[in-house]
Amino acid sequence: MEKKPKSNKRKSLLNRPLTKNEKILLSLLGIALIVFLGNYFILAPQAAKISELETKKTDLDLQIEEINEIMKKESDIKKEWIMLERERNEILKNYFPALDQAQIIYLLNDMLPFENVEISDYSFSQPSIETISDTEVKKMDVTVPFKSSYEGMLELVSIIKESPRRMSIQNLSMDRLDDKAVTGNLNFKVYSLEGLVDEDPNVIYVDIYDGYENKNIVSSFEGFNKYSSDDSTGTDGSGGGNGSGGVGGGGSGTPGDSEVAVEIKGDIINDFEVKNYFFIPSHEYTYGNVMPSTIKKSGKYSARLEYNIIALEDENRVYVDITNQKIQLNHSPERLSLWVYSFAYSPGDIGVRITTNNGDAMHIKMQEGISWLGWKNFNIDLPKELSLYPIKITSIYYEVPKNTDDFGVILFDKLEIFYPHHFENEGQEISEYFFYKVVTGDTITDISRRFYGTTDYKDEIMKNNNISTGDILVPGRILVLKKR
Repeated sequence: MEKKPKSNKRKSLLNRPLTKNEKILLSLLGIALIVFLGNYFILAPQAAKISELETKKTDLDLQIEEINEIMKKESDIKKEWIMLERERNEILKNYFPALDQAQIIYLLNDMLPFENVEISDYSFSQPSIETISDTEVKKMDVTVPFKSSYEGMLELVSIIKESPRRMSIQNLSMDRLDDKAVTGNLNFKVYSLEGLVDEDPNVIYVDIYDGYENKNIVSSFEGFNKYSSDDSTGTDGSGGGNGSGGVGGGGSGTPGDSEVAVEIKGDIINDFEVKNYFFIPSHEYTYGNVMPSTIKKSGKYSARLEYNIIALEDENRVYVDITNQKIQLNHSPERLSLWVYSFAYSPGDIGVRITTNNGDAMHIKMQEGISWLGWKNFNIDLPKELSLYPIKITSIYYEVPKNTDDFGVILFDKLEIFYPHHFENEGQEISEYFFYKVVTGDTITDISRRFYGTTDYKDEIMKNNNISTGDILVPGRILVLKKR
C-alpha cells in the first residue's frame, strides 16, 4: 500500500477549519490580552495618578488646616493685643505722664468744689522717688489750705480720693471756725510714670476752644455774642443744614435782611451741668468714657464722649446713659433737639434710645454720619403713636457699622424739647421745675444725689418744699424739684 507524504498531511491540518472550542479559546485569549493591555497602559497609570492626586489633596488639606490655625491665632492675638492695649491705657489713666505743676493746678481747679470750699493757693514739694511693688515711681506732695463747711470738707476729700489720676491722701488737719465752718490743710501725693512708659509729656489732655472758624480771640468767653452785618443767623456757628432746632429756620435769610431771626426756646430737659450720666458699651470690644467738658453750648459744661469701637458685632454702639435724669414724656412733642460738637469727620450715626410704656426699647437715629465741624443742632423725630406714651429717654448713642472700627471724641449739650405752645406763645415763661413723688426709703440726700449727681442741692430741695431738718418724708408726698 502506497503511503502519503507527511508534508501533505501537515498542510491539510493547517487548512482545516477551527473547531468551536478553538474559536472560544481564541476569543478568550483575545479578551484577556485586551484586558491586560488596557490595564497595563490605561488603568494602572490612571490609578497611580489618582493616588498621587489624593496624596496632594491630603497635603493641601493639612496646609489649609495649618493656615486656619495660624489665622485663628492671629485673630486671637489681635484681640489679646487690643485687650492689653486697653488695660495699658486704663493703667496710664491712673497716673500723670509727667509731674507738671501748671497742669496739675489746671486739673485741681477743674475738679475741686470751689462753690463749697474756699482754696487760696497750692503748695508743691520737689519731685521724689517712691517704690511701689518693686517699681520706682516719681511722686510729688501737694498741700491745699482750705476753708469750708463740714460737708464741703468731706466733698473735697471724696473728690481727691475718687480722682481718676493717682492721688493718695497723706494727712488732713482742720480747726473749727464756728458751728458751720472749718479750716485746715489737706496733703496728698500725686504719682507719675515719667520715664517708665513712652507717653506724651503733657500731663492732662484739656479741652481748648477751637477758634479756627472766625479767629476771634475773645469768642471763647461766656456771654460773647458774635455780630456780623453778613450773618443772618445771629449765632456762633450753628449754621444751616440739619441744625434747625436752635435758631428760627437755621439761617435761611440773606445778607442785608432787616428782619432778625427769633430763637424759639423749648424746655431744656438735660443741660449736662451735673455729672449724673455714665458710659455704657454695647459689647466687650467697645471702650470709652464720658465726662464733663468746658467746651459747651450753654451753661458751664457739656458731656464729652470718648470712644474706641472695634466693630466686630452686628451692633457696635457706645451710650451716654442719662437714665438717672428720669426724662419721661407723657405725650408726643413737636420735636426734640440736641446740640452736637464734632472735632473731625466720622462714619458713625448718632441717635437716642427710648423705652415705651410697655418697656420696649427703640433706637431712633438722629444723624447719619458726622460731616460737620464744631457745634450743630439736630432734631430727633420721636414716635407720634399715642399708645407708646409715656416714653422715657434713657441714652444718647454713637454707632458704627460692622467692620468699621472708629475712635474719637464727641460733645453733647442742651437736650431740649419743643411742644406746640413754644411756637404759639414764644414770649410765655417756661417752668423751671418738675414734680417728684416720694417713695418708701427716700431721703432728701438720696433725691439730690439721684437727680443732680451730688448732695449740694439738698438745702434747695428743703427750701422749695418747706422741709425742716428732722422732718420725715412721707411716701406719696409731691416735691418740687428744679430742672438742671
